[in-house]
Amino acid sequence: MAANRPKDVRILLLGDRGVGKTSIIKALIRNKFVSEVPPRSPDVTVPPEMTLKDATTYIVDSCLRVQDENEIAAEVKKASVVCILYAADDQESREHVSSFWMPFIRQHGSTDSSGGADFPVILVRNKSDLGDPSSQSKSTPGGSGEENTALIAECWDTMEKYKEIVTCVECSAKQMKHVPELFHYSLNSVLYPTTPLYDLDVHSLKEGAVNALGRVFAICDINKDGVLDDDELNQFQTSCFQGSNVLASQELVKVKEVIGENVQGGLLSNKVTPIGFLFLNQLFIERGRPETTWAVLRRFGYDDHLHLDKNYACPQLSQLFADCSTELSDDGVQFLSQLFDAFDKSESGALKPAKILELLNNDTSFPFEQELCVADANNNDVAKNTYLNSWRLGALDHPDDVMRSLAHLGYSSHLRTAMAPAATPSDADADESVQTAIHVTRRRVIDWETRFTARKVFQGWVFSTDTAHTDALMHRNGACDGLVVRGGSASIGQHEMAAAGTRWLKLARIPEAESLIAIQSDDCANKCDVAVFMYSPDDTDAMHSMIELHEALPKPGPRSVFVGVGAAPSGSDVVTKYCKTRRIEAAVMVGTGAAADDLNTVLQHAVAAAMDPCGTTAQQRSWIPYAVGAAAVVAIGCIIYQRMRKQ
Repeated sequence: MAANRPKDVRILLLGDRGVGKTSIIKALIRNKFVSEVPPRSPDVTVPPEMTLKDATTYIVDSCLRVQDENEIAAEVKKASVVCILYAADDQESREHVSSFWMPFIRQHGSTDSSGGADFPVILVRNKSDLGDPSSQSKSTPGGSGEENTALIAECWDTMEKYKEIVTCVECSAKQMKHVPELFHYSLNSVLYPTTPLYDLDVHSLKEGAVNALGRVFAICDINKDGVLDDDELNQFQTSCFQGSNVLASQELVKVKEVIGENVQGGLLSNKVTPIGFLFLNQLFIERGRPETTWAVLRRFGYDDHLHLDKNYACPQLSQLFADCSTELSDDGVQFLSQLFDAFDKSESGALKPAKILELLNNDTSFPFEQELCVADANNNDVAKNTYLNSWRLGALDHPDDVMRSLAHLGYSSHLRTAMAPAATPSDADADESVQTAIHVTRRRVIDWETRFTARKVFQGWVFSTDTAHTDALMHRNGACDGLVVRGGSASIGQHEMAAAGTRWLKLARIPEAESLIAIQSDDCANKCDVAVFMYSPDDTDAMHSMIELHEALPKPGPRSVFVGVGAAPSGSDVVTKYCKTRRIEAAVMVGTGAAADDLNTVLQHAVAAAMDPCGTTAQQRSWIPYAVGAAAVVAIGCIIYQRMRKQ
């Protein structure tokens, strides 16, 4: 998906009286010199099909004889690019470029942070047929070399003073010299600006361009070996330039010869390195073909300021109601899994934290780095399951951030199809949106009505008057609060739900002081799938407190699971009687040691409850005890984090 380009381009011609502004426009329209012209030409509209650009071009003339300065100033405000003309035989008109016209543009047009105009300006030496023949250039506009030396020398001081002047052009309406080229370069200066890409003072790419092209290189490096081989170069070619064929072997040889002859370190084992890739793009710009580099950048989502376009990086999710949730789609999981495998050269199923950061491609906005880099008790490796669970957690809580990170990693590029052993139907669209990586689930109110949910990731809230109880659950397997738990997956029974596949549960600990407020909030009905109430059977006050919270649950709303920690109930404790009276599932009892099996049992019941949104009675759900003890189980990943206080 390419970033949006301007739909309209306004080319404004400025200059002193008699420098030939109107003659240039008339010569372009009629393709011949017109000796008699009016003081000012009407605006000219050039449709996209005539320029083969995706923009309508408007050519605007100006004349101080029939317009006042306020009218011309208004045109400057609307201009996309300004061409300032001076006559080759009129020294005063050339001096007025610096003394009047450039200050006029800066005064009335929009400016950048340095005070210069934030649109391109082209300096035009018109009526070259009347100038000094020895100073006339025979080259094409925007060209380089000795033939342009005289023109550049004449304009150099002005261009040095006003950095918004992107180039100088020599024209003659009488000789039809460079008339179409002038407007072609004017149009290209807007559609394919060189200022964000190239520093004319030091003759090198700017930092923003280097970073953007570095990201492109990393995405195109499909096998993640740090270089582009012939297959990857051809994949890059066909991806960025629609309708183009793969490069023939001779063309690839010529490209590599140019790199090898001009830049050290551009090739490694006859493959293109990042240095060589940057050199090629710089060469296109220096040879007056910035549209080639911009085709690459826009193909990978960049706007004119070298930021990822909003529609490319973070499109608006449709049908996202308050009681919906967001999950990674199958396509999103597949992309991330294949990306992980590409970096896992040893096929160990784990990556070092440094490799994870390399995988993220210097994405400083990635919000889950802490979760990804959590280490287990044995080593610092990040398991693939931990890596994927972190993305699942992000998709649930921060779908916009996940889309931005996936776009940064190249999800939206059709190059992602090359990462798969075989393309799937969803891979066919070269402009597939990153929006397809996020699945918006059905509304919970519909789940309640239909007594079924197809969601894969559930949210649970944990309540207790004793933090030791929640600590045992939240610190399960030694993971800290807020981090993805690794290893020791919980299990649920296969009975009637075997076809449902893998499910994930995210638990949030609710502080005791905020418990009632949380339950009475809209988020409880809209976001929470299961409420876990933990208590000690020998603490009557705690049991009454949990029962009061349970009574406050919205109806319809989240399912509930009572968990007794400590001695087994005598049969007469408050919670046991309450569950029988309310015909809800009996409390799950676990030991005070918080053994892994006990904690798994809690998670089993919590997931089973979340998957049953209709709230059937204990008699109707008599299969649960059997399911918990069944030998055939389906693994679920558990994502646990500390619920942050609202500001």
